[in-house]
Amino acid sequence: GPTRFHTAVAVAPRASATATAVVVIDGGSAFGWTAGFSAARLSGEMEAPIVLLDGDTIPDITSDFLTDALTDDAEVICSASLTACDAVADLLGLAG
Repeated sequence: GPTRFHTAVAVAPRASATATAVVVIDGGSAFGWTAGFSAARLSGEMEAPIVLLDGDTIPDITSDFLTDALTDDAEVICSASLTACDAVADLLGLAG
């Protein structure tokens, strides 16, 4: 893809709204790749795609994936700033 955010979504399974879990990490920080190492194992064990945030923001491509490709009861594992994880929870209607 044209950006790392697009690439992450492109390799995530997107057949339909069937993903039951997703791992979200900060792919925009200088050391965001380190979270990717831990996330890779979890992703494999849970069969959950990894998608990326950009610091405290959700890139449009990631937002589209999260709202279109997850089941309503999908588990979301977030390894990013509290602000970013809260934004993901708000996007998905998980904040309460």
